[in-house]
Amino acid sequence: MKRVITAAAGFFLMAWTLAGASPPVDDFPVAELQYRNGSRQFQLHSPYGFAIKWDQGKASFYLYDKGGSGITLTADLEVFAKKLAALPNKAEVAWINTCGAPLYYGMPANMLSEIQNVLKRKRFKMAGIEEGNFVLCTCEATNLVLFAESKPRKQTENDR
Repeated sequence: MKRVITAAAGFFLMAWTLAGASPPVDDFPVAELQYRNGSRQFQLHSPYGFAIKWDQGKASFYLYDKGGSGITLTADLEVFAKKLAALPNKAEVAWINTCGAPLYYGMPANMLSEIQNVLKRKRFKMAGIEEGNFVLCTCEATNLVLFAESKPRKQTENDR
């Protein structure tokens, strides 16, 4: 009987994945992919997440905290590293990235190394589907927008 239930659950999960079903809806949007015919928002399912964007020699560090401070955006590596290090040890953290070149492509190795040292020291559980990252497929997108402000959270029964 256990084998039948396990097989049925496995079959359901595989069919759901192959059908291209989205993960459960959440209420903490962190990014939007824009296409020629519309756009799609992506929600953070982990308690924490971050993105590192390197563009024309300038860094932007995004730190997402669902239960606390919302979204922090800074261009200062030291500020970002301190805020990242302030997260709880072994917390589940999503490193938001793209399927092609990483958002931090071109960033000097010493800067990236500093961030990786914090990740290693804190022993975060990296969430996501590929290589411990939250991966956005940008192949058909015309633009990627990382949110720098928290959207108002939906009120729940517990908030009332």
